[in-house]
Amino acid sequence: MDKKAIYFFAIFFSIITSCGKKNKEEIPEGILSRKKMVEVLVDVQIAEAVIQMRNNTPSTGVDTMALAEYKYVFKKHSINDSIFRKNFYYYSAQPELMAAMYNEVITSLSKQQAISAKTKKTE
Repeated sequence: MDKKAIYFFAIFFSIITSCGKKNKEEIPEGILSRKKMVEVLVDVQIAEAVIQMRNNTPSTGVDTMALAEYKYVFKKHSINDSIFRKNFYYYSAQPELMAAMYNEVITSLSKQQAISAKTKKTE
């Protein structure tokens, strides 16, 4: 092989490997994976819906009930409120990624709603 071919392959290999690194950005320590964060966001949205439904009925202690809903979600996913906030801020700083994640959240919630509707029809 001549020097030009070796030089060409070296540059080509460098470009290919550097492109791969950009697409696979490492997640910092303490940050949930995208998949796990989507799962948490799905449950947070369900908790928000429960809170809103209960908020429309006369009741005292709405904040206490909301806190209990969030605690349930955090316990289910083995996190706490500070971990959730840290992750939410991390992903929010990347608007395109967060939008894609919320599309996954909406898809998951829609699937759950369809399953629930089917279950109610068969009862």
